[in-house]
Amino acid sequence: MDELEILETLRTNKGFLKPEDWVVYGRAHRFTSVPAQHRPLCPDCGSDDFETVGQYVWFSNLIRLNDCRDCKLVFSDTLIDQDVVKRYFEGSYKDEKYFLRRRRRVFQQIAGLADDRTPWEGSVLDVGGATGHLLAILRSRRPDLRLLLNDLSEQACEHAKERVGLDTLCGGIEVLEQTGTRFDTVIMSDVLYYEPELRRIWALLPKMIKPGGTLVIRAPNKYGLIQLQQYLWSATHTDDDRRMQDRIDHFNPEHIYVFRAQYLLSRLMQLGFEASVLPSELLVPPGGDLKERLFYQASKVVAGLSCGKLITTPSFIICARNTG
Repeated sequence: MDELEILETLRTNKGFLKPEDWVVYGRAHRFTSVPAQHRPLCPDCGSDDFETVGQYVWFSNLIRLNDCRDCKLVFSDTLIDQDVVKRYFEGSYKDEKYFLRRRRRVFQQIAGLADDRTPWEGSVLDVGGATGHLLAILRSRRPDLRLLLNDLSEQACEHAKERVGLDTLCGGIEVLEQTGTRFDTVIMSDVLYYEPELRRIWALLPKMIKPGGTLVIRAPNKYGLIQLQQYLWSATHTDDDRRMQDRIDHFNPEHIYVFRAQYLLSRLMQLGFEASVLPSELLVPPGGDLKERLFYQASKVVAGLSCGKLITTPSFIICARNTG
């Protein structure tokens, strides 16, 4: 692309307040025109009172990560077109080794929580359940349960149906809203930060989970690290560096939100849930995982002594009961 074409792309895409400053960068990174939607307000509470944490480039758009001062949601101010995102995820699913080995302990922990909290012959929905490895573990523990996997990816749903033998429901929040079914347990492991219409999820959850039923959420526990790293980076870089920032350390640009545990606890309480936070098991590294297992056990002790206020693992789990 020549300079004029790159400049036009920068003007069309979101976030580039001075497109001419990004021409060299855009050419080097082969920018293309990617449709996106700017969100000037907090997507949960609608506030315009927020602090910008930093900025990053994703799909040729410049996106800012904002921290809402009212509801404490940390959100990206630009949404990439959902058709673009869907095509991206269809082609980026992890291989079987990732699910079978690296996430094994995570799946075992969540399956154990669902096992403990779901009544005999109860129903479990795994939202964003990918290719079904978590539900396969749960089925081996509780063959009495009625299991349903939901995922945006047709490829993942087909895999779960054909190779794991699970019932599946393919699609986004719109298909969940249309089911009209209430479940004893709903699992949302590493998926909530992908949902562009967060308020629709909050409105749906009390209708989707039976009274006394359980919601299990897993999410990264990295906002403190992001804040610290961003503060140190800003303090040691020039205004020009900050203006041209293209990534935020410890933040995955695929994610739309960064959740504080306290934000989720507060939001679920507003919806009529009683919730608590737990340290999450760690991913299993390619080699041995003795250090990870010891760290997890120590983190459980710290969480217990602090009554759940101090979670030191890279991810946390929220367990919530619908009191409605």
